[in-house]
Amino acid sequence: MIEFPTGWQPNDKLLKFVNDTLASGEPFAWLFVGFAGRGKTAVASLVFAELEKQYRNSWFLSAKNVYDKYLKAINCTDTDKSVKVANAMSYFGSDLFLLDDLGRETDTPASRAYFAGLFSDQNDAYEAGKLNRCIVTTNLVDFKEIEARYGEATMSRIYGNYIIVRFNGKQDYRMLKKQVVDV
Repeated sequence: MIEFPTGWQPNDKLLKFVNDTLASGEPFAWLFVGFAGRGKTAVASLVFAELEKQYRNSWFLSAKNVYDKYLKAINCTDTDKSVKVANAMSYFGSDLFLLDDLGRETDTPASRAYFAGLFSDQNDAYEAGKLNRCIVTTNLVDFKEIEARYGEATMSRIYGNYIIVRFNGKQDYRMLKKQVVDV
């Protein structure tokens, strides 16, 4: 069970949702959506820290980091290039995966296709009965933005596989911590 650290504004509804899901032991896929600084990554990190002890195959990576690893794999000249590319396409297939900041990666047709492919592979795994625990965070708060970027099929897969959790807070929590030193 997770608890919010001291100093966090309590959100009992979110805490109950997360803890009830974790207590069930059931697989889940969550899309945390909200403007920057609303606590998406912080909550996802707490869940990841709680669960990573239970799963050997777990990843916590930013979308930029995931895509950079993929680019490195496809551009390598090693004899095991195909293994490296397959590994870079398998994150969603891990037992526990946290993809942070979807939409902050370099925006190119190739990156859009890569993430659409990841969501497609995850959908195929779900349909085959391989369910895992997955959290995706994004500042793309309008679902039309996600659909425009990754395609209608990707948005359909998100609707079909994910519980969408909106972080509607009006306060940017990072702004509460800001420190300014005038010299």
